[in-house]
Amino acid sequence: MYTALPDEALVEVFKNFCLKEMLKTLCRVSRRWRHIVKDNNILWSCLLLDEWHIRNLSEEQFINIMSHSSGFRYLSIRYIEMKTSERRLETLLGDSLGFSKHLRYLDLSGQPILSLNFLLTDSSPLETLVLNDCQKLDTCCCIAILEQLKNLRILSVNRVGFTANQVATITASSCSLNVLCLVGVSLARKDIRLILQKLNHLQFLEISCSSEDEEHIYALGEEYDVSFVCR
Repeated sequence: MYTALPDEALVEVFKNFCLKEMLKTLCRVSRRWRHIVKDNNILWSCLLLDEWHIRNLSEEQFINIMSHSSGFRYLSIRYIEMKTSERRLETLLGDSLGFSKHLRYLDLSGQPILSLNFLLTDSSPLETLVLNDCQKLDTCCCIAILEQLKNLRILSVNRVGFTANQVATITASSCSLNVLCLVGVSLARKDIRLILQKLNHLQFLEISCSSEDEEHIYALGEEYDVSFVCR
């Protein structure tokens, strides 16, 4: 006689599927399966919405997505237009990400956020933070928050508006960075050397540089065993 698997067993089975596949296929099998997917945030660990070819989200859609934030490990809303105000977006991020105790990867590229206050959580496990083209960000206020992200290994702030002095402050307290992307930051040769001296674990550095500086920069890369990309 057929015996239905308990919900706990089905959750373990569903973990073998990506979230998009669960929502498009498993949720259509039965009402019970749909409730299991929507009621178990652990199944929402990887949510890279930019790979779903989503161009925009209404506030209601975003709230529904962020209601599963306690299960997030990887979240990307890069270059997705949010149909809500800038302040409201930050409030929604703050209300949700405070419950994301396992969040390792966050990509907010292109979002009109003004601050990073929503990342102010105790002992954040965040390892990768991508803020490319977040051009409304108040860089002065962000420095103190970035300094508190002790587990950060990858930081990308291309075309955000940081100055060389601000970058120096960030790198002084983020010694464990492996990857740093600074396209758009005006860096002199001495600034680049200072970054390399402070970041002993750095493996990859992406920067803007002039053609006449490239030879010198690549020589620094060989000296410090760091791969460079010059834009």
